[in-house]
Amino acid sequence: MAEEDEWKKLSTEQKVQHKAWKARAEGYKECIRNFKMWDETSPEFNKYLGLMKKFVTDSNELIRIQGLEAALVFVENANVAKKTCGEVIPGIILKCFNSKPRMKEAGINLCLMYIEIDKNELTQEELVKGFSNKQPKVATACLEAVTIAISLFGSKVMQVKPILKEIPGLADHRDKNVREAVKALAVEIYKWVGSAIKASLQNINPVMLKELEEEWTKAEVSGRSTQTRFMRSQQDLKEKMEAKQAAVSAGGDAGNEGGAVEEEQPEVDPYDLLDPVEILSKLPKNFYEQIEAKKWQERKEMLELCQKLCENPKIENGDYGDLVKVLKKVVSKDTNVMLVTIAAKCLAGLAKGIRKKFHPFANLCTDAILEKFKEKKPNVVAGLQEAVDAIYMSTNLQGISETCIEYLNSKNPAIKEQTGLFLARAFSKTKPSALTKGTIKPIIQALLKNIDHSAPNVRDGSYKALGALLKLVGEKMVMPFLVDLDNLKMEKIKEYSGKAEVQPKGAAASKQTKPTQPQNAGASASTETAADKVNDPKKKVVKGGKKKPKPNKNVASSESSRPAEEPVLSEIAVEDQIAEFLSAEVIAQLSNSNWKERLEGLQNITQKLKLADVKTIPCQALVKTLGSGKQGWKDLNFNCLNEKFAIVKNLAENAKFSKTSGDICLTGLTDKIGDVKCGKASKEAITAIAEATSFAWVSETLLEYAISHKNPKIQSESLNWLSNAIKEFGIAGANVKMFIAKIKIGFAATNPAVRTAAFSVMSAMTLYIGAKIRMFFESEKPALLQQIDAEIEKCKGESPPAPIRGKSSKVSADSEEEEDEEDAPKEIKFDDLVTRVNIADKITDSLITKLADKNWKMRKEALEEVKDILNEAKFIEPTIGELAPAMKLRLADSNKILVTTALAILSQLSTSLGPHCKVHVKTIAPGLVGVLADSKPNVRQAGLNTMNQWSENTNLSLWFEDEIMSDALSVQKHTFLRIELLNWLTEKLLSTPKITASAKDGLQACVKHLYSCCEDRTGDVRAKAQAALPAFIYHLGMDKMTRFCGKLSPASLSTIQGLLEKAKDLVPARKSKQPNKAAKPVAVEVEIEIPPTVVQEENKPAKTASAKAKASKPGKRAPSSKKQQDDGDFGPVLIKIPNGKEQRMKDEQKLRTLKWIFDAPRDEIVVQLKTQMTPCVGSGLFAELFHADFQHHLKALNLLTQALENQWDETVGMLDLILRWLTLRFYEKNTTVHMKCLEYVKSVFVKLDSFDLRITDYEAYAFIPHLITKIGETKENIRKDVHAIMHQITKVYPAGKVFSHLMQGLVTKNSRQITECLDEIGHLITTIGIDVCQPTPTKALREVASHISNRDNSVRSAALNVLVCAYNTCGDVVYKFVGKLNEKNMSMLEERIKRSGKFSNEPLQAPAKVEAKVLKLPSKQAVPDKPKIYTGDTSSLTKKEHDIAEISDIDESDFKLPELLDTNCDDLLNEPDVEIPPRFVSGIHEFRASRSSENIDSTLNIIISSLASSDIDTCLKSIHQLDEVMKSTEKRELLKPRVDQILTSSCIQFRMAATRFFNDIPVESNDRDKAILGIVSLYKSLLSIDITIFKTPVLAVCATQSCLQDFIQAVVVFMIDKRVEGLPNGVRIIAILNILLADLLANANPTSVLCALLQLLHCSLENTWTVQMDLYKKCIWKVIYLMKDFISPASNSPRPILQPSIVLADLHQIQLAFTSKQLLPISKTFKSLVLAFCQILGLGVLDEVQNIVGIESSDLLQVITKCLKGNHPTSAIESHPVKSKSSSEIHKKENLGVSNGNLTPEVQLSLIAKKVSNYDLTKQGLQELYDFKQQHPNIDIEAGFRNVPPYFLDYINRSLQDIEQDRRKGITHSDSNLKWSGERMTAKDHIEHIRTLRAKFGLPVESTSQEKSDTKVLSTNTNEMNRADKLDGNKNELGPPSAKGVDLESSNVVTSASNMLPPRPATTSKMEALKQRLEKIKREASKRT
Repeated sequence: MAEEDEWKKLSTEQKVQHKAWKARAEGYKECIRNFKMWDETSPEFNKYLGLMKKFVTDSNELIRIQGLEAALVFVENANVAKKTCGEVIPGIILKCFNSKPRMKEAGINLCLMYIEIDKNELTQEELVKGFSNKQPKVATACLEAVTIAISLFGSKVMQVKPILKEIPGLADHRDKNVREAVKALAVEIYKWVGSAIKASLQNINPVMLKELEEEWTKAEVSGRSTQTRFMRSQQDLKEKMEAKQAAVSAGGDAGNEGGAVEEEQPEVDPYDLLDPVEILSKLPKNFYEQIEAKKWQERKEMLELCQKLCENPKIENGDYGDLVKVLKKVVSKDTNVMLVTIAAKCLAGLAKGIRKKFHPFANLCTDAILEKFKEKKPNVVAGLQEAVDAIYMSTNLQGISETCIEYLNSKNPAIKEQTGLFLARAFSKTKPSALTKGTIKPIIQALLKNIDHSAPNVRDGSYKALGALLKLVGEKMVMPFLVDLDNLKMEKIKEYSGKAEVQPKGAAASKQTKPTQPQNAGASASTETAADKVNDPKKKVVKGGKKKPKPNKNVASSESSRPAEEPVLSEIAVEDQIAEFLSAEVIAQLSNSNWKERLEGLQNITQKLKLADVKTIPCQALVKTLGSGKQGWKDLNFNCLNEKFAIVKNLAENAKFSKTSGDICLTGLTDKIGDVKCGKASKEAITAIAEATSFAWVSETLLEYAISHKNPKIQSESLNWLSNAIKEFGIAGANVKMFIAKIKIGFAATNPAVRTAAFSVMSAMTLYIGAKIRMFFESEKPALLQQIDAEIEKCKGESPPAPIRGKSSKVSADSEEEEDEEDAPKEIKFDDLVTRVNIADKITDSLITKLADKNWKMRKEALEEVKDILNEAKFIEPTIGELAPAMKLRLADSNKILVTTALAILSQLSTSLGPHCKVHVKTIAPGLVGVLADSKPNVRQAGLNTMNQWSENTNLSLWFEDEIMSDALSVQKHTFLRIELLNWLTEKLLSTPKITASAKDGLQACVKHLYSCCEDRTGDVRAKAQAALPAFIYHLGMDKMTRFCGKLSPASLSTIQGLLEKAKDLVPARKSKQPNKAAKPVAVEVEIEIPPTVVQEENKPAKTASAKAKASKPGKRAPSSKKQQDDGDFGPVLIKIPNGKEQRMKDEQKLRTLKWIFDAPRDEIVVQLKTQMTPCVGSGLFAELFHADFQHHLKALNLLTQALENQWDETVGMLDLILRWLTLRFYEKNTTVHMKCLEYVKSVFVKLDSFDLRITDYEAYAFIPHLITKIGETKENIRKDVHAIMHQITKVYPAGKVFSHLMQGLVTKNSRQITECLDEIGHLITTIGIDVCQPTPTKALREVASHISNRDNSVRSAALNVLVCAYNTCGDVVYKFVGKLNEKNMSMLEERIKRSGKFSNEPLQAPAKVEAKVLKLPSKQAVPDKPKIYTGDTSSLTKKEHDIAEISDIDESDFKLPELLDTNCDDLLNEPDVEIPPRFVSGIHEFRASRSSENIDSTLNIIISSLASSDIDTCLKSIHQLDEVMKSTEKRELLKPRVDQILTSSCIQFRMAATRFFNDIPVESNDRDKAILGIVSLYKSLLSIDITIFKTPVLAVCATQSCLQDFIQAVVVFMIDKRVEGLPNGVRIIAILNILLADLLANANPTSVLCALLQLLHCSLENTWTVQMDLYKKCIWKVIYLMKDFISPASNSPRPILQPSIVLADLHQIQLAFTSKQLLPISKTFKSLVLAFCQILGLGVLDEVQNIVGIESSDLLQVITKCLKGNHPTSAIESHPVKSKSSSEIHKKENLGVSNGNLTPEVQLSLIAKKVSNYDLTKQGLQELYDFKQQHPNIDIEAGFRNVPPYFLDYINRSLQDIEQDRRKGITHSDSNLKWSGERMTAKDHIEHIRTLRAKFGLPVESTSQEKSDTKVLSTNTNEMNRADKLDGNKNELGPPSAKGVDLESSNVVTSASNMLPPRPATTSKMEALKQRLEKIKREASKRT
């Protein structure tokens, strides 16, 4: 044995390498402890670097798990752990991944930890190698590890590219688990990278690919994943993400409330952000020769090559003279019109690519193109139009006016026509300021000649040009030239003027002139005509008041605020200006080497600047001075630097700060932008410079320097500053192109902080530019593009913030329209920035012909070509040639595959065209509608999707023009078309608030066909038509719909009129404009003082909650008004259908509908529910209920919750459908929706119970089984809510049927669900009885008993608990119910029943019935289904908080006895007895004097236990009832034994404030105010009860020490909580708390109070509670002040006398527990307390410390002696020697104290507890404890032993039971053979006792030699044993387990020093061995018995 244990002497490092597995196991445990304790840089970790692989590859599989745990702790805590990654990961793969699940999980956790410590690349490399392992188990584990790593760390940390290479090979793996793991990995990667994964996985087998695509589709619903675990190097990213999430959660709608609405920002041109492409060098060398070749094919080849080059959106500048000359020649002279078209396109592309650089060639090219308009072919004309329009953008009208006039006078009508049209288009792109009378006069004259031309096209072209010109420059400039025109021609020009689209007049100038309007602008505004106000939608008139006049701001003042450029000052000039501005002393201080002197000088400059005039500050000179000298901007002292930066900021904000000054300091500021101490000040200074000079200039200068800097901190912080600055300044005028270039550099940086900052800048720019910013990063790597896409996705839906700095913010602040939402900065329209491609030339005649080919393969090929064209172009112009008619024909193709392809292409075409789809709607719409007639559902669905796509980009009104819809509905045989189209029309019409007049005509044409559909023989058609009636009525009105019935036959007339009457009630209400009108007086309320009552009266219909929210922001519209309007759009939420539920019930019984039984929702189930809910809910709610986004589900639940109050009858009528919809939500994965659903269900059941309604089986069977599935949810809060619902559901549904559902819930593999169901079954049996078991108790309990053998511990325990509940209800008959169980299960059941405390062999009797009156039961409800019985047992209330409603479920309205809410204790106590039939028991019993004490105790216990309820209302009710009891002196006696219970409940409420109430305060203002008022009311009432207790001395003295200790601590913690002070009347509450503590200290038991305070000080010293310690000390000082009254109280005082001996004993123990240094914070308080005792008791204080063991050497005695010397002579003190009494004397004294009848039971229990804890007197104490228990059965004995160890409590309970049995048999304590007290046991006695025990239990008796040896050894050490016995307080007997070390003081026991026993000193090893053997014998004996 000794050899085997040699390893114990080895070091930890040697143990882990030992060959014995026990040694290694112990070594691993020591490693875990050591690794956690060592510092991360400890050199001790280096010893284990080479051992880590052995840790994870241990040969013993059981020990290997410990090795893995040790390795995990090593990697987590050691800095050197990275070095072990290369050898540990392969070891894990080799030895752990092919082992048990627990080991595999531990291995994966270790891999994840290596990733966290930045070894992600190596870890991933090793795991990827493991994919190819021959063992499928290993490969599966590697795949799972990579999947988990990606899900936690994301695709940035785990590179997916090498992983994707391995997936195709693993997808065909022979092992199923590997294939499933591969699938899971592919789905996880898809969540991060999106559809980019598909290209890499196209080669896998089709089956796997199909499965993956299905999983990918499901994954798209949840959106992209986010990183949840971060590497050590990503901690800054983690902090930023947490801060961002906190900002988002706290932001809410705050952004919509502040500031004025800013004007729109200038658009950013994407052309400026693109890189130019050089094309001249790419032209062939023989280009110019070949382009003039004789063969047109060669010329075409060159032109096509040139066209491709010219299609680049941006072309580099160069010498394009020759190229333009050649192309112009082709346009002018080439006879092949195809080549002319191509050349024109080349010119157009070149003009667009070089823009203004094309100006030198513009006139020549325009001349050639206008002349070529003589060609009449549409393709040629279109190409020439594109070219001339593009060329015009590079020039102006003056440059080409002469050329245009020349061709307006041409003899060719086509040239005249096209020139006029070109001018019309040119005018639409020209600014009004660019045109003068001299320019337009010759053009108008030429156009006037053409309006009389014989050709109508020429006339129309001229009219269009004149109309556009008239609208552009106005009648003032044009009308003088048109005076001779007749009215007809003038009307024609005005007609075209109205249609023309030109730039608004004065658009550019208006923004500049707004700030310079004169003061009388308000007066001039009042003279505007009504027509002007209507034409300008931004102008608003507020009734009841005028706008405030604005102050005058002239141009000079605005220009003076802008710094002018100034020259750089010379050194001499700088010195002169500084000498004039600063004193010589300050100048000397700036150059001083002492930083304090420099700082003082800088502070003097700051003070000087505050007092100086702005005009006199030498800004540039000061900046140069700050940056000059040895220190300059690189000053080594951060205080000086911060002061310098503050001065620069001050100068920029208050002085004339120029770019010259900024240029001097920007570099120095940028150098410190990354500094921890100076960075913030540097950024603030840079921001101030940007606002003073120019944001564009500062940002460009800063970035140019920072990005080229080598310090990554400077780079990252500069980018962070730019990100914030963009949001503050806006992007107007900024060099966006440079930003893009620097962002790209940031993306390529190696430092992650720089990359993160670059992304933040890109996100800020995305707010202004939109998602189109991605086009500038197309050339980046795919991985980076994925991250860019993720950032763009985050910004989706966000609007750019209004600028708060710079010029734009000032302009918007002065704007009159600041409250208008229209002026807010809007996202730049993508359609205005994107370059659209004209694909008309690609839609060739051959392609159109091919689309109509008879061979379907040719048609398919043509469709693919069209698809390729759209993919290449992305965004196209509306000129698509003949493509639209050709695609329309393909929608009617006989090949359905081609139809589906055509629909997909049309969806893509809609996206490419964008808003330009409206041009082709009339062509495409009939074909799309025709597709709905197809018999195949997939084709119809594709058609609907395409229609939805086109309708989103167009106006719905266009679909009703040309009778498209009426023609489609007119064909009766198209059943499918009618069904789908009517459904589509219903949805679109209800979502469209208004349609045009022309669309109404088309809608009216559909009415007759709609009526026909209402009588169609197909049921689905009739249903859809009837559902569409409300939509038609909504837009046409009831009168028109009735008028159309005139042509119907009499039979049809009655049918249609009936349907119209029903549909009339279903029409949604239109958006009311009244709220807007009502909101206007709110704005007037700020300008004109109106009494609040007047405003309230005016706004009575619409409550002014929004006005209150905006009271601090005058003139602004309340944010809730828009929300109220949105809510109004839903119309009626629920619609009552008579007998709807009964009909649905019959349909299900007759199998007409599907039963609501499924494991997962199926499509047909959802469709059925939609169909059933369509007529029952409003359209708005219906859309929310079945929306794909969970946010809409939450909105739907809010509406349903509101309907509980407003539409209760409708809710009950469709409760079956609502419950079914809720079950669908249970199968989704959104916790928020689950919680909201469960909250709604609870509200419904509560209200059903309040109305005495019950749910039917039809409803219950569709809901309860699905609810039970959620009872096994992993989230505790969901399980808690489900349990609450299950408790509620028995009030509205028979409990027996609920029991049956719970039994069915046991049939599952989910262990947690089984456990929770068993808990509910136990609850039902406990509360209702054994009769609840269905079908019979035997079957039910046998099913429950079968789960005792379950391998899950929680299931076994829950099953046993159910059987114990049954046993407690029916007794031993439960054994008969469960039948035969195997021996193991039966023993477990018996043991559990035994431990429950029910040991009687007879069946347990039911609790005594309390008399009650007969109750009225609900009709048709059996008594066992819902028993409303209260057993009167309050034992369960000690463990759980129960509301009063949970104690009794009986409707107490029929009782003659008062309810708990209105209990009048006076009436209850004085009311005479009334005989009540013993049928039911009331939830709250009366407590009368004549009734039994058991009933009174039960009622009071219920009331007091409700004090601890978490429900505020329940607690307040209990407080009011207790207050009634306390008002009477007689009844007050009933509360004496319950004072501790009341105070404990108060403690729970005080602690609940911090843990629950304060944390649950809602954010919404209304709910928040209500919750806060409830909290204030609760604690005011609670404090009133507590103060009443402590103001009543009779009750105050009943509080025990332990209760007082908890109570004082709870009150103090509540008092110092800062949130209490923030409550309304919070200061008052704190004052009441002070009064409460003062009453407690004055009236409670002073001994208990002082001991409690001393124990609290003890805890404070241990836990360093500084604030609490100070308050405890103040309380002790208050007690010291009152101590004289405590020691010598008045004769009539109920307060007991203070016992100094007990207090001084506690003082002694505290001094022993801490060192003198630790006692310093409370030493003054201790000395003051001792001094008070000495002053009051005098020399008698020495008698009080006689009982304290070891007082002679204690510091306490020294303090007492020192205090006595001041008032007593030394001789007197020495005559009272202090000697520590023996323990026997002390115990003798205590025995006398116990027998003293004057002591309270609590004190007696305290003394007995001391004796039990004493080693020598344990048996005697147990005898006295048993006698005490018989005398005081109502006192909780365990309260005296609250903090003792469990084994000691078990010993006490067993001893009391043994004493009880001995007493029954007549055996007394003196009969014991052992000498437990009185006599000393010698060593021989011990040996003899051991021999007796061994013989008694059949053990071999030791040999005589051994005994002699033991005796000899013991006898030789007699003296040592005697000394030990003396030190141990004569503890010479073998006794029970000692409670030594148990803190009895904190468990209601005040201990003295005699109980603090020192440990027994060791005598010999033999003596210890004997004791150990004795204990072992005892344990074996107890096991056998």
